[in-house]
Amino acid sequence: MYQRLRATLVRDLGLEPSMGLRRLQHSILHAGPDPATAPAPRTTAHPLVPAG
Repeated sequence: MYQRLRATLVRDLGLEPSMGLRRLQHSILHAGPDPATAPAPRTTAHPLVPAG
């Protein structure tokens, strides 16, 4: 899919895919999140307290 999109962009518009799209494709191929686009860890406003 990426290669078809890239070929179309280059052929029809003379443009290369953005860095973000290239990172996404690299991340998918390597089956892991790109650290630059990984979501930040979630934090809670109130600390969790064990039940009981």
